[in-house]
Amino acid sequence: MNEREERCLQCLAVRFHEDLDPNYILPYLYQERGLSQIHVKQIKEQQTRSDRVWQFIYCISSISFSLLLEALKEKYSFLADELKKHLESGCEKCCGTVINKQPPRLLYNPEKRQMFGKLYRHLNDLQYNGKYEEHQQYCSFMLENKPDNYDLKFAITDASINFKRLQYQTAEGSPELFERLVNIIPFTSNPTASSMTYCARYGSRLAMQKEPLEKCLNFLNFAEQHMKQVVPGRETGQVLYIEVNLLLELYERNPTSEGKENVVACIRKAMNHLEDEEEDTRHFYYRMLYIKMAYIHLGIGVFGNEIPNVTVSAADMKCSLSCLDKVEEIWGKMDDRRKMFYYLGRSVAWKRQSPRRAKDYAEQAFEIVKKTSFTKEMPNVEKQLCDIRERCHAVEQREERDKRDREKELHEYFFNPN
Repeated sequence: MNEREERCLQCLAVRFHEDLDPNYILPYLYQERGLSQIHVKQIKEQQTRSDRVWQFIYCISSISFSLLLEALKEKYSFLADELKKHLESGCEKCCGTVINKQPPRLLYNPEKRQMFGKLYRHLNDLQYNGKYEEHQQYCSFMLENKPDNYDLKFAITDASINFKRLQYQTAEGSPELFERLVNIIPFTSNPTASSMTYCARYGSRLAMQKEPLEKCLNFLNFAEQHMKQVVPGRETGQVLYIEVNLLLELYERNPTSEGKENVVACIRKAMNHLEDEEEDTRHFYYRMLYIKMAYIHLGIGVFGNEIPNVTVSAADMKCSLSCLDKVEEIWGKMDDRRKMFYYLGRSVAWKRQSPRRAKDYAEQAFEIVKKTSFTKEMPNVEKQLCDIRERCHAVEQREERDKRDREKELHEYFFNPN
């Protein structure tokens, strides 16, 4: 497929997800040598139809557009017709030249959007402060009492997916939650925005399941295609925040200057999308984005792990400390998770210059991670604390030796004169 045809497919990705079961067209594509045996196996290995569709979309970019239309013609002629119509119409908003127009409508009316922003903040406060049981109880209460509010159902399901991400539950409940999102999307106030969020969450889920990061970022590209039709704000900022994490993971594996620049650029773009948001929401995201900016300059990964073979220059150190200072400026209402990452960043920044000061910060981070049970980050925080304690012990031993040597020198001078 050429770039225009591939973008056309991206625009209809959610529609494919709703209606297609790849199992029905795989034999034809394999017979016509569109898909290799390896690709067919990868698709069939997926346990749910949802996962098979996304794996299928990932694999078919290498086949011709005309072959895909032929494969769809017998059982999914309506999808083939939509693809052709989409391509022939030019679909400038999605597949052709980007037109500098304002999106056609707001995500919600202003009052409703404000209340949903507060709902997300409340759910985030529960999650990021480790109040898991309270979070689940609140979600159940809302769904039981407002079963027909699809925007609410989408928000609660999206928050539940994020809840499992924070606990790093890679498989438990995820297929069911993602299937539920797909079923809710057509009934939300803005299906384009909902689809955008879905694509970003799905890319994040694949990363948790150790899929190739290039594949995961493809779903963020799908999300960004939708983003062109959504007013910048919390929803688009969240998508870009997810992309920051994936780009940072990619940088961990291959720490190049280009990879670093990509992370920094994405952080700045996310901040631009959030700059007109209500203060609490803006600060919630800004705090973590500043911390991510500090981390990329300090050579720290997504989960607080130090990235090997990264040189931290004086300019990097200055930038990282400036970013952590900015977090302090908007400290009010900061959740435990952000505090943990902040203290860890401060600890790494001070480790070489002042091990004792670094140790204090690391101990604060470790107390939070123990209290909140952020299991993915705990080993990295504990390792940092152990490393710094060893440094402090080495410093104390050196100081003790210096003290004994000084005392010996003084004793010899004053009491054993030649």
